[in-house]
Amino acid sequence: MKERRIAKWISYPGDHEIMLLNKLNMRRRDRELIMPPIWHMCEVYSCVKFARRFTLSAPDEIRIEADGRYNVELDIPGNYLHGDTSVLRLEAGEHSLTVSVFNDRTLPALRVTGSGIVSDGSWQCTAFDGIWKNAAETNGRRAPGAFRLPRRAVAYECVREENGGLLYDFGKEIFGALFFTGVTGSGTINIFYGESEREALDPAHCETLDVISVKGNKTARAEDARGFRYALIRTQGVRYGALGCQIEYASHPRAASFSSADRRLTEIWNTSLYTMELTAREFYIDGIKRDRWVWMGDTAQSVMMNWYSYYETEIVRRTLTALGGKGEVTQHMNTINDYTLFWFSALLDYCEHTGDEAFLRSIYGRALAYMSFIRSRLNEDGMMEGLEGDWVFVDWADGLVKEGTLSYLQILLWRAYVSMAEIARVAGDRGEEQSYLRRATALKDAVNRKFWDEGRGAFAWSEEKTFFRQPSVIAVVTGFADGAQKKRIRAFLKDDGVPPIVTPYMRFYELSALAELGEREYVLGEIRSYWGGMLDRGATSFWERYDPAEEGDACLSMYDRPYGKSLCHAWGASPLYLLGKYFVGLTMSPRSFTLCPAPELPDFSARYPLSRGTLTVRSYGGEIAVSSSALDGKLILPDGKEYEIKRGKAYVFPQRK
Repeated sequence: MKERRIAKWISYPGDHEIMLLNKLNMRRRDRELIMPPIWHMCEVYSCVKFARRFTLSAPDEIRIEADGRYNVELDIPGNYLHGDTSVLRLEAGEHSLTVSVFNDRTLPALRVTGSGIVSDGSWQCTAFDGIWKNAAETNGRRAPGAFRLPRRAVAYECVREENGGLLYDFGKEIFGALFFTGVTGSGTINIFYGESEREALDPAHCETLDVISVKGNKTARAEDARGFRYALIRTQGVRYGALGCQIEYASHPRAASFSSADRRLTEIWNTSLYTMELTAREFYIDGIKRDRWVWMGDTAQSVMMNWYSYYETEIVRRTLTALGGKGEVTQHMNTINDYTLFWFSALLDYCEHTGDEAFLRSIYGRALAYMSFIRSRLNEDGMMEGLEGDWVFVDWADGLVKEGTLSYLQILLWRAYVSMAEIARVAGDRGEEQSYLRRATALKDAVNRKFWDEGRGAFAWSEEKTFFRQPSVIAVVTGFADGAQKKRIRAFLKDDGVPPIVTPYMRFYELSALAELGEREYVLGEIRSYWGGMLDRGATSFWERYDPAEEGDACLSMYDRPYGKSLCHAWGASPLYLLGKYFVGLTMSPRSFTLCPAPELPDFSARYPLSRGTLTVRSYGGEIAVSSSALDGKLILPDGKEYEIKRGKAYVFPQRK
């Protein structure tokens, strides 16, 4: 029996992602002030034509649904159908169906359902510009313009009178919308949010607030969901019976789990997963309180952490597509040079874990556009510099001069070239593949000549021969550094005289590099002390920045604001990746996995979603137990012994640590 195809909602490729991105980016508020992004926002096409030729083996009745107004052309161009076109009855034979949809509120979308024809990615679409593309599919019964994250109720843990109002404590960081029932009177309900108690109790300086006007309503609601733990409620002329809260969340049906005999590591891992849960939404966002924007630097790390937490694919595609945008490229992603470069490696990372080469082919045009932009702004040596309008981020470490030719950017550019070569290969463009491989080789030679310092055993930060950790760290994790260089870099990174890295963002790469260089015991100790230090200061999710030397109010302040620091930030969740990749020792591909448990990790139990099925591993009492539900793989023990793991079977092996 022929399998019945399911009708999909279809739209112009990339527009659904751009629409969602624009909506999310416009939700930021600094207190009562709207704060849109500081970079260009792409626009969604409001008029899209969808077309399909097909053959019916028998008469058929098809149903047309559109998000927006529409007209229909049947068989002959210009043969517009009048009257009710929601249901069409067609005779057997060849047909051509064209539906033009107009929607200037969300985005034009179409669903066609019939026995012999349904809407899917095989349909063509155009924005009336003469260019036809395969339509994008959206799963589910709702039109893509109606996308909403689900919500569920949560309760506060305690409440007390404080500072002229009631202070509610929800026990941990949440992203939720408050509402009030049993409301009487006329006046205002004033809400002052805080990730810390101190912030909520400081109405004059808290980062977010809501003022709800009430005129005898029985129920009153905050304008939007906010990121907070504490909420101070003050009323003027109003009484309410009860406070409720609905948290907004993305559904992650397959979540990893981890526990260790070291309770500290277990708590760090669980807090990391919760941080990821809060920031992995319709897109990967930076944090839930302040920006709530989609930054490529944060996304690059979230993608890597994703494989060790949820193994999601849709959110990765959606985020990378949205960041790629549309139209002429006139600035770097988020205006940041290094963030544009991370986009290329993230595309490849996604494909290596999913095998989804169709996605790479679909986004190849955007990759070419960004590469054209990059190459148009290189200096005479073929190297990247920060030009007017650019922002070179790297890190917040003290002393980093971000002007001129920096080794850090060139190493990332090399990695972007290597990634672009592979993307071009998948797209079938052999000429571009070879071109970018040549560019990568030439750039690598030039960077080594200009920046590698044999005496220091590290890459100099700039032509002035100053030395920081960041370029050598990136050289290791990108594969730029060769074997001899890695041996020297290992000692360099252990030198306490080299300025330290104080942000979780760059510590992600630093500890990854050290783990790859064989410093796993050191890395495990740093995880315990660095992320454990945040827990000791009351963290329920991990922070945007952490300096162990800071105490008191300094732990909350940033950007010259007393509560400017985000206490739930995506890049703070890096122990998910560090523990999963370097200590559980799991690497994954679409069709297999390799497991190399590190002897430094105390007895543990873990479960990870794979591209198919689930991997379960437990190390205890000198034995290791492994089972995989749907993929074959390999186990490599610390003594070098290797074992094949067949799907659907449970194994127990002796191991010596």
